[in-house]
Amino acid sequence: GILSAAEPEKVSSTKTDPEVMRLIELLEREIEGKAGKSIIPGGKLGTNSEAARALAKLGPKAAPAVPMLLRAVEEGDGLIPSQAGFALGHIGKAAVPALIESLSSDSQALKFQSMHALKLIGSDAAPATEKLLKLAKADDAQIRSNALEALGRLAAPDNRPVVDVMLESLEAKEEPVQVAAAEGLGQLRPKDARASDALCAALNDAKRPAGVRSAAAQALSRFEPVREKSVMAMITGLQSEKPQIQAAAASGLNRIGTAAKPAEKALQDFLKAPSDPPPTLAGDEAYAWELLHDVARKNAKAALENIR
Repeated sequence: GILSAAEPEKVSSTKTDPEVMRLIELLEREIEGKAGKSIIPGGKLGTNSEAARALAKLGPKAAPAVPMLLRAVEEGDGLIPSQAGFALGHIGKAAVPALIESLSSDSQALKFQSMHALKLIGSDAAPATEKLLKLAKADDAQIRSNALEALGRLAAPDNRPVVDVMLESLEAKEEPVQVAAAEGLGQLRPKDARASDALCAALNDAKRPAGVRSAAAQALSRFEPVREKSVMAMITGLQSEKPQIQAAAASGLNRIGTAAKPAEKALQDFLKAPSDPPPTLAGDEAYAWELLHDVARKNAKAALENIR
């Protein structure tokens, strides 16, 4: 890996909180399966990390633990890598340089957890933008999706290369990449009109997967000021036959409040329409449809109240 096991020992105990030092030592024992107990009843030894959880609660004070936490991501079993990644995210700005370096690792686990941590850190992790842009163009769809999610949380809203890669990714063949791009644009909310135009097009496109159209509806509802074109696209989503899209569109209309006034009649018509599942569905599929449709109706009622 990028960091050796010996590196945590370079941290001087005179400069580091004794509790942090204790947790670093405990984390090393947990990685090696020598902690002596599991932190959950019936759990397997070495698959959970009491130390990582405690370090996450300490936040920036736990900065000296960054090297050992990165080691835990690479070498830990079970939940230890994700718990270590969570702790790195809560340490914040002090962890950013090491996390950026980890993005170049050959270890997929280290890459994924580093991106997750950078996403948690947010704008303080903006120096990671350049490397994440490269990963957003990788061959692996999962890496691209994770990079897009992180960029949505940490990049400057009107960073042109970031907006460009989001727009390109919205046209990717893989659904998770499209979803991540739509969600990323919703987090960034750039002033660039191409962003909301592309999201409207995605929401209006009946050939797109329901997950993508739903993500587009939610993303559009975050943009300010609200464009009439966006409201019209959410009305189209509300009129979809798929309750997942209906629920997302109604939720979006509820979020934008009085700006959803042009959708008032569409919301009323939706609530008056029959709410039985299509006859082609039965059993669990019909039950799932009903659950989502109930959510859509609740969202639509809330949107109407907001408009009034």
